[in-house]
Parts: sequence; structure tokens; C-alpha cells
Amino acid sequence: MNGRRTTMKMLSKNIAREFKMSRARFISVSALLMLGVFVLIGLNATGPNMRHTAQQAYTAEHLADAEVSSTVALNAKDRSTIQNLDGIKTVEFGHTTDMVIKNSSHALRIQSNPDKLSQMTLTKGHQAKTDDQIVLSNQLRGRYRLGDTITLATGKAGKTSGLNHKTYTIVGFATSTEYLKKRIS
Repeated sequence: MNGRRTTMKMLSKNIAREFKMSRARFISVSALLMLGVFVLIGLNATGPNMRHTAQQAYTAEHLADAEVSSTVALNAKDRSTIQNLDGIKTVEFGHTTDMVIKNSSHALRIQSNPDKLSQMTLTKGHQAKTDDQIVLSNQLRGRYRLGDTITLATGKAGKTSGLNHKTYTIVGFATSTEYLKKRIS
């Protein structure tokens, strides 16, 4: 018992001497520990707030709970099957295609205008009212302006992948909860 006490006393003196000899190391280790604690507390406090904010955005834009996609168009039987699934309240069908802008290497993902589900939030301009108008992602606002036109490169067969036009007038910019925002604007 007495030997154990002596060993603990020597160890305590040794630790105290090490900290006195290297105050900079002690301060840096303490600062790292404090930083780690602050980050952990911040993440724990921020999580519920982030979930609440995301849920509000999803509710405002009526984000769809699920999405069915296919490389070919869905026929009437496919649509009927989806509409008659148990637990389905609202179904909306749309079209999505990827196109390249003519004379450039930039591509656009073009989607039909949603009526009920996964709606977009306009940041400038208005919704497309005719089939030769287009609303772009808010991230493209610095590259294009309202009233500009975009011409899409045609496919191999001279068609624009099911689209009615190959030139579109930009009438708005929008954000969508379907895609993560790269920066807050």
C-alpha cells in the first residue's frame, strides 16, 4: 500500500513537471480538446434545427415521398398500376430528359412542370406558361438572364428527345428541394 502511494506521488510529480516544462504543448492540447467539445456540442444542437428547416421546405414544395423512373415512357397499364398501389394519395407523371446546349459542352436536365408534387420555388421571373418557355435552376442566374434564349442540340435522329421545341425563352429561375443547394443565396 505504501509503495503504491509512493508510485502515485512520483507519477503525479512527473506529470506536473512535464506540463511545467512544456506549457505550449499543454495549451495546445487543451485548446484542441476545447475545440472538439465545442464542435460536438454544436453538431448536437444544430441537427434538430436542420431537420426542422428541411421538413418545412419539403412541406412547402410538396416533395414527393417516392419517385418511379424509367428509361422508356410508362404506358397506361403502368400508370394505372402505380395509381392503384396501397397507400398512394397523390400521383403525378412527368418527363425528364438531359440535353446539351447547342454549340457548348453544357448540359441541362429538363423536367416537365410539376402541378402538385415536388414543386419548385421561383426566385425570379414566372412559371413557364407556354411550351417554348423554360425556367432554369437558380444556380444558372449568373450565366443567363430573363428573356435570353437557349437552343438545344438535336439528337441523332434530328429530334430533341421528346421535346416540342429546340429553342426556349428563359422566363424564370427557381430552386427545388429535389436538388441540394450548393450555396445559400
